Amino acid sequence: MTYRDYMDRQCVDEETHARLLALEGRKRRRPYGKAAVAAALCCVIGLGVYGLGAAGTREHPADLPDSFGIGEESIYLYRPDLSELPKLTFTKGDNGATAALDIAPPKGWFVLEPSMETFAAVLGQRELLHFEGEDVCRYYDVSAEVIYGGDGTVWIASLTGRDRETGYDVFHVELSPDGLPPACMPFNGDESCTVWGTPVRAGMYRLKGNEYGGRTVTEYVATFVREGEETVGARINVTMADAAAGEELMTRIVSQLLRPEHVLMLAPLAPAEIPEWRSEQLTEENAARAEEGFGAYLPTALPEGFRFSGAWRELGQDRDYLSMEWEWGEYFCFVTVNRLPEDPVPVEIDNPASWDLHLYNSVDKPNPPEEYWDSVACPVFRAEDVTPEVIEKRLYAYPKDKKSRAEFCVLFPDGVQVRWYGCGTVEEIWTALCSIPAFANQV
Repeated sequence: MTYRDYMDRQCVDEETHARLLALEGRKRRRPYGKAAVAAALCCVIGLGVYGLGAAGTREHPADLPDSFGIGEESIYLYRPDLSELPKLTFTKGDNGATAALDIAPPKGWFVLEPSMETFAAVLGQRELLHFEGEDVCRYYDVSAEVIYGGDGTVWIASLTGRDRETGYDVFHVELSPDGLPPACMPFNGDESCTVWGTPVRAGMYRLKGNEYGGRTVTEYVATFVREGEETVGARINVTMADAAAGEELMTRIVSQLLRPEHVLMLAPLAPAEIPEWRSEQLTEENAARAEEGFGAYLPTALPEGFRFSGAWRELGQDRDYLSMEWEWGEYFCFVTVNRLPEDPVPVEIDNPASWDLHLYNSVDKPNPPEEYWDSVACPVFRAEDVTPEVIEKRLYAYPKDKKSRAEFCVLFPDGVQVRWYGCGTVEEIWTALCSIPAFANQV
């Protein structure tokens, strides 16, 4: 079964589907081994763990500077030997993960990218982010991102470190309040050890594939929920070719996050402001068509037998769209009218390699070139370039289907983009497009 076969046969509730559409165009920075996203970071509070005097720590000298360059503070850090830290026990093999198709961002979601200083405050550190003395910013390109709900609550805060030479993710830390971070493929392993009094689930897997440059790597994964004044759940992935180095990095991250005298809190990530948002299901077709600025881009003639089944209006950070759905038994038609913050780049109609699905959509034909992968999946056509002949080259069908289907976007001169994803013949889809008032003016 191909990826398209599998995904076309999955079902999610209407609200989840509409909110997932809002994530189009946001590329998750690491592959879910994710789901993810995402993926998905603001005031700094200067809590320090340096002067605690507990085992495995030491005080900073009195002449500690007020700020540091990347890597400079590491000369003041005590880096405990691995033997001084709790030993993690990893289960091996299949983690028993199951797909969770109902994962969707909270209503009103927005994304911020905090500084390393801000994320360091999550760990109660001053300006240098480190894990048990491991100065990760010295060795990796480290970035942070936080996905919030519409009320400003953290949904998922993530920290990713990438190899500077290969660009591959080395570690990825996700934190969420009150429980484990949501995941499309959650790790379901048994509790394998206890670290500083907290039960931890940890696993390890040998992986090889193109996404790892053809290398054989070891992936370590650990999850836990740290309870206290602020309950925080964590999911950590470490992927390295050097298994021993990967285990050590995972050990240092888990120990840093769970050591009782160390701080772990999401309060420093509180946003300074919350973007305007709206996330609303519309149950009446007339109400959806009455949405100002959207009605002129909705079709009035759908393929025979299809009936209105729902609509969703979404407004928020980098998104402003109306999505409508029509159904006929197991078949569907989605039309999304999107007012994007930046105009997408349309395909050139005289370059069919960038959009003609029939050049690739069979077992005896090649995959699209990498530079055309996204445009072949869902090309953006200028409105004046769309013809019945173009639609025919976007159709595909499964052996048992009574109706073919197509997916593509139409870009209008004013920057509005209409996405068609649904069933119909060439004639039916062309008739639906021509019933859009704004499209009729272009042909």
